[in-house]
Amino acid sequence: MLAQVQTTPRSQQARVCWPGTEVWRYRDLLVVMPAQPAPDPALDVVWDLRAPLDLSGIGRLRAVPIRSQGLSCARLNGKSLHVRLRSGGETLMLAGRSHHHVLKKLLQAEGVPPWLRARLPLFYVDHELAAVADRWVCAPYLAGDGEEGLKIVWEPPVGTVGAPEKAR
Repeated sequence: MLAQVQTTPRSQQARVCWPGTEVWRYRDLLVVMPAQPAPDPALDVVWDLRAPLDLSGIGRLRAVPIRSQGLSCARLNGKSLHVRLRSGGETLMLAGRSHHHVLKKLLQAEGVPPWLRARLPLFYVDHELAAVADRWVCAPYLAGDGEEGLKIVWEPPVGTVGAPEKAR
C-alpha cells in the first residue's frame, strides 16, 4: 500500500481500497476511512426544500431558514431545485467578484479533499448552477440584505469528513 501511494504521481490522487476500508494520500497525509459506496454520477433529484433529503453515497441535505444569507427564497419561488453531482467544467459567479470561477480550482484552493469532491452536491435551478453544497451560493441566487433565504446544511456520509492525520 505504501509503495502504491508513494509512487502515484502527485498530479493524481492515490487511493488504495480493500473491503471495508480506503486509504487516500492527500497533501502529504495518509487518510484512512471506511469504504463508501460510489454516488450515482447521473444523479438528478428534485429537492423539496421543506424536508431533509438523504442521498446514498452523498449524505443528508437540509435547508434552514435564514435572513440575508443563503439561497434567495424569492429567486427560488415556484422553481425546482435539482441536486446533481460534478461532471467537470462547472463555473460559478461569486458575490463581489467580477468574473466566473472554475469550481475545480475553488475546491483545490479551499483544500476540499477528493473523496468529498466526488460527493459534493450541486444545486441547479433550471440548468443554471445556483449553489455548491454548503460552501458557495452563486451571486444571482444569493439572498440580499433583509431577504429571506435558505442555508444549505450538508452532512456527508459518516467517515468521509474526519480531519486527516499525518501518516507516521
